[in-house]
Amino acid sequence: MPDPTRTSFRISRWICLGLLAAVVAAAFWLNRRHYDEGRFARELLESYEAVPPGPPSPLGELEREAAEAGGVLAPILMYHSVAPRYPGMTPMQRRLTVEPDVFESQLRWLRDNGYTVIPLPALAASLEGGQALPPKPVVITFDDGWDNQFRYALPVLERYGATATFYVTTEYLGHRHFLSWDQVRQMAGRGMNIGSHTRTHPFLTRLGDAALRRELEGSRSALETALDRPAADLAYPYGSYDGRVVAAARAAGYRTGRTTRSGIRQLPGGLLTLRCVEARNGAAVLAGDPGQ
Repeated sequence: MPDPTRTSFRISRWICLGLLAAVVAAAFWLNRRHYDEGRFARELLESYEAVPPGPPSPLGELEREAAEAGGVLAPILMYHSVAPRYPGMTPMQRRLTVEPDVFESQLRWLRDNGYTVIPLPALAASLEGGQALPPKPVVITFDDGWDNQFRYALPVLERYGATATFYVTTEYLGHRHFLSWDQVRQMAGRGMNIGSHTRTHPFLTRLGDAALRRELEGSRSALETALDRPAADLAYPYGSYDGRVVAAARAAGYRTGRTTRSGIRQLPGGLLTLRCVEARNGAAVLAGDPGQ
């Protein structure tokens, strides 16, 4: 007759081994999930490294833009991350990151130099001919949807009574280092404009027509479903656009498209090719106050 004590021991041992295996599997899955959720941020930063840096909008170029005839003198500032810097940052991370106190000093500089921060849709309405703008208007935008934008940039914007357009990459939302959908909804509810930065942040000019439509239409649909409001503003990832991409953006229902092309004057026929100024980690966000 089997020994009940020994049988019970064997059963307990198998139960313990099963539990141990379950714990190991769970730990592996959590670590893998942690790794995968950080993958988007790592791959995005690496992809930026492969893009030749554009001109930093030097004063001479800004002055030439200001001298052009026609259009609206309205700089669009392009930010990415707003966060404290830390040792070990790559050169690209340093380039894309403005420190919170510097960001606040830039908003203070704009205010003290007579600029008025306006919503992007107000600029679009002006370019379409239907809305007057205050003197020295400026638009603030953020790319990619990094979570530090919610933590560091949003409170500063609210302190200064300023609004901004946040272009989010919809497939990245909810992953490590990126905004959550709940944060995006909160930002929209607190007066921020949410725009599209496509679904997966590709070079749009490299896509076939079907994939291009999926990137543009899919991100816009996701935003409109989540926010229950129109999402008509687009920023081209890496500034990658051409005539075909612009036509696809128009067909997808976008009203505006912001490039990375340097300039401060927006042209009435250029709603889908808006120019911008890349914001850097310095106090004066517009060199030489070209709006005067």
